[in-house]
Amino acid sequence: MFGLNNEEPRVTSINTISAIILKELRLERKMHQALLADRVNKTASAWSKIENGKASIDVALLYQCAVAMGLAAMDILSIIDRHAQFLSSSGFQILFNSDPETDDLREIADEYYKSPGHKLLNKLFSNFQGVSVQGGPSRNSEYKLVCLDVFRCAVEPEFRKQMNDETLEIRPNVPHVFGSAMASSIFN
Repeated sequence: MFGLNNEEPRVTSINTISAIILKELRLERKMHQALLADRVNKTASAWSKIENGKASIDVALLYQCAVAMGLAAMDILSIIDRHAQFLSSSGFQILFNSDPETDDLREIADEYYKSPGHKLLNKLFSNFQGVSVQGGPSRNSEYKLVCLDVFRCAVEPEFRKQMNDETLEIRPNVPHVFGSAMASSIFN
């Protein structure tokens, strides 16, 4: 399958999707990396490598993470599967093993977590419960994508560009839905 605009397929791996899902589940629970690392018998440094796709994730670790976050292991596997299917249908080739240096989703995720848009949304909506990791991805009644912003950046180039805009600001009283936050505001 080809990516957007019939370009070469973008590539990612189950490990990268899993790492992003685990990070988003942790962030959704407002759990510090060190706390989750401790609960799964890893050092903070080792956990950082896992979240950044530099270490493999196995079933035992997924199970430990589920227990640590109050989920069933099957729930996490289901979330990973839904996102893998979504990315595949959006032009990503999903591999079982890949090099983190050539993983397109990993590159997009790294860019997203450093983006001005991500930082701004975190600052503005730090106590807001928007789209849950467990609830997406989906389409709303207007067929607009509703998913975590990190995945939205991967499949919507305009949204990715918007999140990386250094001149971002919020315009009040303009309704808009972001994957991670629903608010009466929109980026300028």
